[in-house]
Amino acid sequence: MKRTFGIGLFLCFAVSATAFGAAGSVSLIDESFVEYFINTSVTFTSSSASAAASDASYTQSVLCTTTSGDTTSSTPSDAFDGYGGVRINGAAYTDNGAPTFECNNDRSVVFAFQDIGNLRVTRKVFVPEDDAFIRWLTIIENRGDSTETVNVIFLNNFGADGDTQMMATSDGDAFAEASDCWVVCGSFAGPETRIVSLFAGDGAAVSPTDLDFVNYFDILNYRFQFELSAGRTVILMTFASVQSTKFEAILKALEMKEVTETMLDCMSDDELAQVINFFVGDCNSNGVPDFDEADSDEDGIIDDCEGLLPGFPCAVMGGAPLLMMFGGYLFVLFARRRRIGW
Repeated sequence: MKRTFGIGLFLCFAVSATAFGAAGSVSLIDESFVEYFINTSVTFTSSSASAAASDASYTQSVLCTTTSGDTTSSTPSDAFDGYGGVRINGAAYTDNGAPTFECNNDRSVVFAFQDIGNLRVTRKVFVPEDDAFIRWLTIIENRGDSTETVNVIFLNNFGADGDTQMMATSDGDAFAEASDCWVVCGSFAGPETRIVSLFAGDGAAVSPTDLDFVNYFDILNYRFQFELSAGRTVILMTFASVQSTKFEAILKALEMKEVTETMLDCMSDDELAQVINFFVGDCNSNGVPDFDEADSDEDGIIDDCEGLLPGFPCAVMGGAPLLMMFGGYLFVLFARRRRIGW
């Protein structure tokens, strides 16, 4: 099913770049001129471990909001102090040597495997040139002879430091819970970045068991726990998107929650089938990708599979929060046209 969210605001034309920055890092620039710095062969075991984004910054001026609520042109930086690190059963995925590159002019960074007990872990990081996000695939294979209990913790640290606040969540409040599938974090102080974190979707086989965040601290961690049978491989697919205003971040979260086609670029059919925290692929096994099938109620589950998926129901905001959010968004557009604050 071809799903898009028609009100998204895109300020910039597409630009891409792949470059090696400081030792142990790769940089990729998305459509909105955000440059993501991806750690490669490093020894950190924190949110800055291998395959994590050490930072993200705009590479040119964009419209942002100030502390007083006015709009201004700025080049926000310091989105992360390490984002997307991961620990599996207590061990950090890190220090895995130089990565390789594949797909769409090397937009996908492929890291070497790491054995953690009977689990073999691989990670792939993708930044598109025609959309605004970074995607992680955390690929876990059970190479043992019996079922394994798998605990995966994603570690994220925001550059706003002690000014970091929860701005919005998928159920319409500002309190992060394991029932949410996305959150928006950032600082209300000055022209700072606002970060969308998307970690689960409707109909998924697994969802976060814990989500840790406290306002005015800079850490967002979420954990998955599941049973993995012998010989099976699964993928946890997670995203972040750097935006320059709260409203644009919320709009991007709503768009990404529907899992647009770009979000699945550079993934094989096998990889799509292995994702367990989003429902993607071919749910009715008819050989036609779900993106090309009807989804009348636009809930992310195609018509042929309605009622067949007992998986995670993503908590979503109701009519009142949506009305308030879109009302504010329309006022932002009016304010920009009139060159006044909001």
